[in-house]
Amino acid sequence: MSESLSPLPGMVDIVLPAPPEDNALVFIVLPALLLVGLLLVWLWRERLSVRGRARHQLRQLQTRLPLAQETFAWQLAAIVRLGLQLKRLTANTGLPDKPGLQASRWRAFVSRLDQARYAGMKLDEDERRHLPDEARYWLRKWP
Repeated sequence: MSESLSPLPGMVDIVLPAPPEDNALVFIVLPALLLVGLLLVWLWRERLSVRGRARHQLRQLQTRLPLAQETFAWQLAAIVRLGLQLKRLTANTGLPDKPGLQASRWRAFVSRLDQARYAGMKLDEDERRHLPDEARYWLRKWP
């Protein structure tokens, strides 16, 4: 007479799954690499790229003590020229061929900047706040 050793016939012992391996690479190293990569992307966008440097200079220009109008206009034009990588920034500077760029807005910005630089047009406080905002817009939208 052969009887099975199991108390219930047909029942199989449950085998526990193997415990997961401690993989420090997944839980420590990869998030650290991701964080370093994000930091490098931010650093490139904000400080190391040409437009990032121009945006930084624009913020510095806005926080400086009140400058003379001509100095303000010339420095703003230099920042825009640097950020857009243009050789000259004049009323004849055209827009690149990219859909969605507003040619009338560009012409108005450049003409106000030219008038402030060359014609000695007096800028009121609103205009002094608006021109850097407009420069920031073009630093963001220029292809």
